[in-house]
Amino acid sequence: MKNNSIVARPYARAAFEFAKEKGTLNEWHDQLALLSEAVQYSDVQSVLTDPRLTIAQQVEILDAVTKGKISTQIKQFLYLLAESGRLKNIDEIYSLFDQYKAEHERVIDVRLTTAAPIDDAMQKRFVDALTKRLGRKVDLVCDMDPAIMGGAVVRAGDQVIDGSVKGRLERLAETLSA
Repeated sequence: MKNNSIVARPYARAAFEFAKEKGTLNEWHDQLALLSEAVQYSDVQSVLTDPRLTIAQQVEILDAVTKGKISTQIKQFLYLLAESGRLKNIDEIYSLFDQYKAEHERVIDVRLTTAAPIDDAMQKRFVDALTKRLGRKVDLVCDMDPAIMGGAVVRAGDQVIDGSVKGRLERLAETLSA
């Protein structure tokens, strides 16, 4: 994916800057998400790499797969991608666009994994504390994993804070075996 991200980065940045300038960040985000989902299907992937199809045919097939939900601006963007042989990079372009949008809106996605469910009040306190500490809006997703035994694991961007009992036991075992 690293090489694909390098290829996708200038397209994602250009799309983001264009959408930001036009005030259509949410529309572009939603439509790129739809396209990203569409290109996950092997039938669609084979269309994007079929040399017998013209650029217009490839774009029209993507439009049909998304049931005509893509705007004229996105279609023009797809033509640009098709002309440069980059339709296969839509997934990476969307992923980078999503990151740029989150940075611009000062939002961070946080996943909180606990051994037992936590109530809404605890989730709110957690979000408030993280918002204050990070200076960003926090989009929290909570899940449970009884295997962590207790405590919590927090994933925020590329940071992981493992305060679980399982994590502590694993670190203790490593220390004892060294």
